[in-house]
Parts: sequence; C-alpha cells; structure tokens
Amino acid sequence: MLKLAGETNIGILEAHEADLDAHTRNLWEVRRTTAIYYPPQIGTRPGGATGTVLDAANRLFAMPFPIAVDRTADRIVCNVTVQAGQKIRMGIYSNGVNMAPGTLLLDAGEVTLSGIGEIAITIDQALPKGLYWVALVSDGTPAIREVNTNCLPLPGSGTNGVYVAHTYGALPDPFGAANFHYRAWFFGLRFS
Repeated sequence: MLKLAGETNIGILEAHEADLDAHTRNLWEVRRTTAIYYPPQIGTRPGGATGTVLDAANRLFAMPFPIAVDRTADRIVCNVTVQAGQKIRMGIYSNGVNMAPGTLLLDAGEVTLSGIGEIAITIDQALPKGLYWVALVSDGTPAIREVNTNCLPLPGSGTNGVYVAHTYGALPDPFGAANFHYRAWFFGLRFS
C-alpha cells in the first residue's frame, strides 16, 4: 500500500479499523433501488407457499423489517394470490419494546383488491437505520403470499411476525400488546 505524504502506519490502521465494512459486509445494506423487498429475507421476490389466507379479518399483522443504512421507501407492497374485493390498509411501525411494533410512523392508506400479484401504495417515508415493522390489516381474509423456508424467526420466539386485534380502519397508534404469529407473509417496501 502506498502512503500519502504525511501518512503514518498508525493513521492508516486507524482509518481501516474505523471502516466497519472493511471485513464484515452487511448484506442488508446492498439493496437496489426500485426493487421490492419482503421481510425477513434478503431476496427480492417471494418464495415458499403460493398463498395463505389471513387467519381472520380485523387483525393487524406486522412483519419485522431491518434497515442497515438510511433509506427512503417509495412503495409499500403486499403480494396477493387470491382476493374477492376485500380492502387492505398497510403501514409502517417503529420498533417498540420486546421485539414488537411500537408507534405508528405511517398509515399508507387503503386499497381495494382488484387483482392478484404485488399490490402497492405510493409513499415517501424516510427510514433511518434500524428495525421497523411493515403492517397490514384487512376487512376480509385475502390470500397473501407466504414464505415457508427462507424466514428468519424473531429472536427468542420461534415465530415470524406479530398481530393484534383491530377493527378494520385507520391503523392504531401505538400498535398494542402483540401476539406472536407463526406465519411470515410478504408485506414489503421499495426504496427510491
């Protein structure tokens, strides 16, 4: 390695040590813009089961979504495989206590399901590095694509997401006392 005028070996080593990514690259940092990401896997497209019906109407479900560097989300998305004209609302929660959603950051609004595939709502939400929760509630029981194998369970729980009883409508703030859930649905974000 060539040294610049005035550089010392100690200075070079200190700069190298300060670069946290010098030897440990965080894969969550490497995200393309305009690609949709579904928690909690690194890939951009759903896998696993083709679709699982939400357990019940009027339940607010949330999935953890880690963000390794500051980002701005421009879409919030779910992947629907079967629908019958139901409505859904999606949003983003901050991380609360005990690995559960906390305060509401964004209620992205309502969509009436009229087809299958990725259903998106346009948003403009700055998300500094941290853990967030992507949430969805429906007035019915549409089938949302689910992951079976690539899922990372919540630490200490053996489960993948959380839910709380919530009559369909505007998202509550805060989320409420969460119940752990064994399924992992695809509610995702796209970054600008």
